[in-house]
Amino acid sequence: MGNRPLPDPDAVYDILFSLSETGDPKPGAASVIDVGSEQFIDYIENEILDNFVSSGGSTCRFFEGSYGSGKTHILQLIEDRALENGFVVCHIDLKHDLSFGEWDQITKHILENCYIKYDNRIIRRFPEILEALEHNEFLHRDDYKEIQLQHACFQNAIQYAISRSLLDDNAWYTLRRYLLGEKVRVYELKEAGLKRVKKSLSKNNAEQVLNTVLNSFYYLGLKGTILLFDETDRSWTSSRKPIPKRVTVAANLIRRFIDSCSSGEIAGTVATFAVLPNFIRDCIDCYPALGQRLEVQWNDATKMSWRSPILPVNAVNSYFLNVENPLNQRELFLEHAINKFKSLVEYCGGNTDDIENDFQTIGRQELQNWAGDEYKRAIIRALTTCAVDRIDEYRV
Repeated sequence: MGNRPLPDPDAVYDILFSLSETGDPKPGAASVIDVGSEQFIDYIENEILDNFVSSGGSTCRFFEGSYGSGKTHILQLIEDRALENGFVVCHIDLKHDLSFGEWDQITKHILENCYIKYDNRIIRRFPEILEALEHNEFLHRDDYKEIQLQHACFQNAIQYAISRSLLDDNAWYTLRRYLLGEKVRVYELKEAGLKRVKKSLSKNNAEQVLNTVLNSFYYLGLKGTILLFDETDRSWTSSRKPIPKRVTVAANLIRRFIDSCSSGEIAGTVATFAVLPNFIRDCIDCYPALGQRLEVQWNDATKMSWRSPILPVNAVNSYFLNVENPLNQRELFLEHAINKFKSLVEYCGGNTDDIENDFQTIGRQELQNWAGDEYKRAIIRALTTCAVDRIDEYRV
């Protein structure tokens, strides 16, 4: 079962039951059903989060794979581990009306949906996180006043928010709207007594606002921020010639974001992207400046390293490290998935009689049904349903 302890049996059952019903794991559940990614996530935790980002470093990571190959699962594993370690986290699902071409909407989504596990509770949304920091001993209030961030007005607003107790309800209501990226008129801010706060979030200043927010989390004393861009859209790909302006705008925005991370302009941040196959080629074709930032040259003698910023999904699975044949990888995944779920059923006190044969039959049926990378998701879903049924047989 790996080195990390499982939750109690009732919690594991709830995780499996929820997955069997919805097809998606609950928050914190990815590691329970993971098959083969634990060593890579340990590397992310130790080398990237603890040693690099906590010291002010920033980086971007890309996971490439087809639909159903496990990209979202990897992001969930990183999200859960980051949350356990005190990082601010935000999951950005680009399948739902969000695009890199609309950086102001990306920024607003982050302000509204970032969260942190703090003082044994989950705190959501940017203003509420700042409010919670006010009376904590690690808050770097004085140091924060001395730095100059890109959006001075947003920085001033943040300083008001970490002194929430000094604001009346109207001032807090107005400030909170501003910090969530809403359009707040200057006269409203003045009437609330919020001096040197203006220039609400807009298309023109979205990059400055987001960079200020990410830097503020780190410079106020938190460990940093983990941004997870899921099922990255093809905002910067197009078959049209010349390339449409919307594509070049989106690509240029993400290029500048990558540059800000690598140059130190943004501190204490990891941005992870789940991308489809041929992502780099598409970037090079549509916007060479972006492709050049991402292109990694490999030769036949080069062994794929976890330190690479761009990895295919299968490269993070420790069971596949020395197995290149896709058919062998499929068999190996099924073998370890069966072992995983047998152990979960036993842990939860379920019926394990002839469970190996049942799991083999179910798993091989899914291998036949799914010729592509979707087989992983299908196997996990099928084994989960069978595991729940077996636990229910003995569950009081």
